[in-house]
Amino acid sequence: MQPGSLHPTPQAAIAAANLRVDSVAVEVVDALRADGIAAIVLKGPTLVHWLGDDTAKAYVDSDLLVPEARLDEARAVLERRGFQPYLGGADLGERWTHPAWMWSRGDDRVDLHHGLAGALAPPERIFTELSARTVGLRRGRSELAILDRPAAGLVLALHAAQHGVGEGQPLRDLELAVLRLDSSVWAEAGALAERLDATGAFAAGLRLVPGGAAVAPDSSPSVAVALSSASAPPQAHALDQLASRPGAKAKADYLRRRLVPPRAWMRASYPLARRGRLGLATAHAWRLVSAPARLIHSVPAWRRAKREAAV
Repeated sequence: MQPGSLHPTPQAAIAAANLRVDSVAVEVVDALRADGIAAIVLKGPTLVHWLGDDTAKAYVDSDLLVPEARLDEARAVLERRGFQPYLGGADLGERWTHPAWMWSRGDDRVDLHHGLAGALAPPERIFTELSARTVGLRRGRSELAILDRPAAGLVLALHAAQHGVGEGQPLRDLELAVLRLDSSVWAEAGALAERLDATGAFAAGLRLVPGGAAVAPDSSPSVAVALSSASAPPQAHALDQLASRPGAKAKADYLRRRLVPPRAWMRASYPLARRGRLGLATAHAWRLVSAPARLIHSVPAWRRAKREAAV
């Protein structure tokens, strides 16, 4: 607290909020471990542990990586702990798709991952590789498995590439990592990225921050990564996904899914859709009416991304 004040300092408030999130991570990791399911903490306390206490910021959820083969069991564990899914998996191209499922229990949030955005290797290889790059972090009587420095650097770069220039916090995290992790760490991170088929996204993320290009590998991104790192409009991602579908039937199936998305996705994406049947129908109508104009404005971003991917 500030001297003479009953109000906590900003740093104390951040620490208290993070302890709350860490306690949820411990609860879930211990519950998973009791069922024989290993889990790796991807972000959160990892950043403070490797980059210093002065980097502390309030993180809002726990990002846990579990083996894909145990994913259904892990979801069942969360349900038994009172969590409910609120958004997951493929997202129809509204954003860069990522292999995570988001769960909430009141104010508690857990993102359950079975892969990494930008890493194209099979999920089982991703988990095996990252499992070999963990260290223990004590929290009370429990121990969390967090990533070592090179693996943490890789995740921060992939996270920055996923969210792009339009979202500040992943860029600030990565910029700090570039300042505080030496070139040998980034060389190891680059080697790990290559094994996980993540070199394009790894390089794209690093190039978004000052000094990052100096430690980034020489690699061009995919169109999807180029769109994400530029924070392109969601519809530009949809154009890329539509173009990548092989054959007329696959394209038609994709268009049908976009025209009438699942109710859960609509309610997670549009607050209006949460207001009963009428709200859901109105949200669908608004989405259809506004789609053509949004698609037209997304074409230039998609073309720029295609040119960048071809470099």
